Amino acid sequence: MKKITQLVAAGALLVAMSANAQTTLTQDWKYTTDIPAIAEARFGTGVGGKVYVNDKSSKTLYAFDGTQRETVGKSGAGAVGISTDNAGNLIILNGWAGAGAMGSVTLWNHTTKEFKKIDITLPKGVTAARMDGLGKAVGDIFSEAGGAVFFAGASNTAIAKIFIANGQQVAEKSKAIQTGISLDNLTIATALTDDPESDDITFRVRGNKDFYHNNGTKWVAYTSAGNVSSSSGGDVFTVGGTLYTVEPAGATYFDGFQIVNRTTNEVVATHEKEGTVNNGSSNGTSLTAEVINETTVRIYQFQPGEFAAQYTFTLPAPKVIYLLGSIEGGGNWNPTVGLEAKETSTDVYEADFNAYPGNNFKIATKIGDWDTVNSNIYGFETDNANAVIGENALKAGGGAIRIEEGGSYHVVINLTNTEAATMTLTKKPMTVFPDKFYVVGNIDGHAWDPSYGEAVLMPTEQEGVYKTAAKVTFNNDGGNAYFSFTSALGANNSDWTPVNNNQWGAKTGNTTLKNQGDASFFFSQDATLGYFGSEHNYIVANGSYYIDIDIVNGTVTLYDGLSGVGSVKASAAKVYGLNGEIRVEGGNMTSIYNAAGQTVALNSADKAFNVARGMYIVVVDGKAQKVIVK
Repeated sequence: MKKITQLVAAGALLVAMSANAQTTLTQDWKYTTDIPAIAEARFGTGVGGKVYVNDKSSKTLYAFDGTQRETVGKSGAGAVGISTDNAGNLIILNGWAGAGAMGSVTLWNHTTKEFKKIDITLPKGVTAARMDGLGKAVGDIFSEAGGAVFFAGASNTAIAKIFIANGQQVAEKSKAIQTGISLDNLTIATALTDDPESDDITFRVRGNKDFYHNNGTKWVAYTSAGNVSSSSGGDVFTVGGTLYTVEPAGATYFDGFQIVNRTTNEVVATHEKEGTVNNGSSNGTSLTAEVINETTVRIYQFQPGEFAAQYTFTLPAPKVIYLLGSIEGGGNWNPTVGLEAKETSTDVYEADFNAYPGNNFKIATKIGDWDTVNSNIYGFETDNANAVIGENALKAGGGAIRIEEGGSYHVVINLTNTEAATMTLTKKPMTVFPDKFYVVGNIDGHAWDPSYGEAVLMPTEQEGVYKTAAKVTFNNDGGNAYFSFTSALGANNSDWTPVNNNQWGAKTGNTTLKNQGDASFFFSQDATLGYFGSEHNYIVANGSYYIDIDIVNGTVTLYDGLSGVGSVKASAAKVYGLNGEIRVEGGNMTSIYNAAGQTVALNSADKAFNVARGMYIVVVDGKAQKVIVK
């Protein structure tokens, strides 16, 4: 590994070079004044641009930001262990040895700036013992969802997960995580995910040097890399799907550290020793990582008795290619906008996207104007052919890739051999839905105003289904109104860019919604509501209507009373969509309409109807229900 050392105004910069990427580690600031004595503040934590330490003798919480030592307040905590959660709240140990160890903590609320002491009940399988340090917590300990901090007392072989919500321990969610490995008083444990409910953790025993993780069957150490030392401290973070460890390195009990890519077990950055004091009595340094974005991570360091410091670890921006088209995020065929697929290995790119029936896209290695895109495009041999689940062949300069069924997809694009490029598609349950939708069009008094937000559809309990709480009035001098939907509004009545980039409408532009007569509701003739962009409007007779949309099944329903789909309780009759059949139990008269708006049955007393697969609206005694026939 080649190392290049330079000097910059902010501090020392060290660049670690690997075969595939370049990373930088820069010291942003280092503060050496008024550092508490080693015996009184042996551990620290960092978040939000500050390093926090608790002086156990004066029971005072201090913060360092590179310009000053701030007295945060009297913590009342008599130990040195300190941790931060994802929200910037702090957990401080009140005792570190003897009977008081692990028995209570003081919480500091980042929002209110108040201290709160709470007693801790250790889960069965963990014994109170000396504990000097704490790893980083996860979640938000003052929220309803809560957070978790992990206790690793000396001589235990289990780590206590202490779950805290609304500033109180939740005993039923606190548990012992068995490791079978003897811990020491400077073992730190932290979560491997951002989910406080998860028990997926890693821990570092100071004397053993390495981080341990559970490989599914047992606890194993990550492969040792570089010059890791037996100083205390360390942390983990994940960016771009890659886990990194921050570890003390070099001379033991000094302040050197290294950052290791745990996919390759390669040291990607190193901070060489700067301190002059051998902290054998406190066993080393404290390190905390805070992810800022996918290429930037802050590293906070507290070297007992010497200094507090902040570093910025920067990763190169991942290479990307673009999915252009009518899929969500694809820019609606705008050559300057596309959904990014990021490189996960050399010339292999991955992305997740939402698509709706009939959406299509192409893959561009460059975006800009159409000449640039068309010179760097991949697609299908046959334009608008349906993609299949699994591997699909790609062709340079090929045609559009069509998604037949709506849903969430994961795509892996392999361009390692451009003559045999492939796209592997996996379908997942739809998980991402817009917060709300707005109607744009010939709205009475607000015609074609891209900033009008009163005609709004809010999500219902059924995922993907949205509805208006009040009628929307359409009025067009020509006699029929035009409209579509958007998940984002413009800033003013001439700002169409957000609307056009997030507009939903009919697959076939200017699709007429037909009145279904006895049910007094309208719905899309082609049942293909989707993310198709501007000029894909619906047409409806002037009037006032409630509106429902279903973005999973691609339907639009307008109704002028309280008998519309999703507006009232279901009919007393029960309707079932079976294999090739609709069956009705109870009720009197039944009408059925297919997704094209055609009448399948009208005011029938029959209870069983043989039909083709698809979506149907079934109206029993004036009550409408939607069913899917397989």
